[in-house]
Amino acid sequence: MRCYCDVKLDNTINWQSKVLDAIVYSITVWVVLFVVFFSSSTVYDISMQPTLNPNGATEHDIVYYDRTATPVVGDIVVIGNGDNGIIKRVVAIAGDRVRYQYDNVSESYVLFINNEPVTEEYTKEIITPAKLMENLKKNYYICTADPSGYNPLATLYRDFPDQIDSDGNYIVPDGTVFALGDNRINSIDSKMQGGYKTTDIIGVVKIIIPEGKNTFFEILKYLFTFNR
Repeated sequence: MRCYCDVKLDNTINWQSKVLDAIVYSITVWVVLFVVFFSSSTVYDISMQPTLNPNGATEHDIVYYDRTATPVVGDIVVIGNGDNGIIKRVVAIAGDRVRYQYDNVSESYVLFINNEPVTEEYTKEIITPAKLMENLKKNYYICTADPSGYNPLATLYRDFPDQIDSDGNYIVPDGTVFALGDNRINSIDSKMQGGYKTTDIIGVVKIIIPEGKNTFFEILKYLFTFNR
């Protein structure tokens, strides 16, 4: 009498071994790629609130950024050198026309890109003349040409007149991006400094690790959900 139990058992063990090997191999490849292409930076200021937060004296949000990614509008980018750099959001690219226009109905400033109003759900708050007037950086925003007396792009109007068109748009220069902090009023960014060179962008943020979150789990979640 023949018995095939041993053969079936061996096949089962072999199949399980192959699956385990594949899982281990996949994890190893992802980890290696992550280490090669990603770097991290710690959030220390309030300019990207509410998206990114410096939550306390010792605890801060951490971001991991892809050094090989090409930034597009909406991306959060690291500009400069890691913890010595800045973190902002790209809102316009080279050739785009950017302006803030006061809206009498909402009594706030609305961002226009290429003459189209932009809805930004990620910003901390709407920008109003009163908030600009009360802000510690209010001198950046004083604009006698604006009916409200202020404008978020007032510094650009003064410092970069050659890049302003007849409609009050700042024209983003070639080789640069227009990047702003989500905490618009309390952020030193392209509103005052103009476009940032694309060559100074060292990475696109892909993973945000809020205070208290498990870094290893968040990275694995990113890797295996292809959240790119």
